[in-house]
Amino acid sequence: MKYDYLLKFLAENNMQIFTFNDLKKVIHETDGQSLKRSVYNWMQAGIIIRLKRGLYQIAYPKKADIPDLYIANRMYEPSYISLETVLSLHSIIPDVSVSVTSVSSKATRIFSNASGQFIYRTIKAEFFKGYYIMNENGYEIKIAEPEKAVVDYLYLNRVNVIDRMDKNALSSLSTSRLQKYSKLMRVDIGGLCA
Repeated sequence: MKYDYLLKFLAENNMQIFTFNDLKKVIHETDGQSLKRSVYNWMQAGIIIRLKRGLYQIAYPKKADIPDLYIANRMYEPSYISLETVLSLHSIIPDVSVSVTSVSSKATRIFSNASGQFIYRTIKAEFFKGYYIMNENGYEIKIAEPEKAVVDYLYLNRVNVIDRMDKNALSSLSTSRLQKYSKLMRVDIGGLCA
């Protein structure tokens, strides 16, 4: 299979990140072993980067400037950005999140690759809500509302972490949303809504 054809097709269809199954559909390959050899050769040549088994990113002629948050959404589906990443973005916690943290209804996982470290924590499927789609440079990213990120964080960290949160940043959050999500997830939000 000619890489030029594949690169052109993926670029035309805005597929800078793609799965092995995407490749099979694109080139109508019936011999999976042949395609696996091609993928291996492309990785060795630096044409594509493996983000995880079965998920790749175009690296040639140049690596696309894809937001880490979008990569996180694609790495483990279903998931949305939450926890320390969102709390840090909204200055609710003083820490700067080095890893991209997400929640998923699937098992807890950690992935590390050339793009960084991606952490996924498990929540029940019925709690998988409270996120919206943010557009960053044409990439659609599923990210928690700040109120949901607070409740996700409290749900997954049963120790008292409210003291670590910035009270001024918390006061700008919607009390009704905090209450709605805390009721849904049966999380004590203590004095957050005082």
